[in-house]
Amino acid sequence: MKARIDTSGQQSALQSPFAGLLLDGLPEGPDFLPEKKPEPPRKNGRVVLRREKAQRGGKTVVVVYDFEPQITTSHIDRLAREA
Repeated sequence: MKARIDTSGQQSALQSPFAGLLLDGLPEGPDFLPEKKPEPPRKNGRVVLRREKAQRGGKTVVVVYDFEPQITTSHIDRLAREA
């Protein structure tokens, strides 16, 4: 029968390999803050356009729907005025 290896945690050198290092003689590292990444511009999302003629007296209209939830009604009104 093989001899069993003790795994009770008595071998602290295997548990923490950096515990034996001497940190007293080391110089201090540079003081710097990590650079913040600029946020990418937010996309407005997808909008669905549908041409309809039914029940409009023979006139063709373009219906716009499926706006993203973050688009406000004032932004939708501004887009409608531009078109």
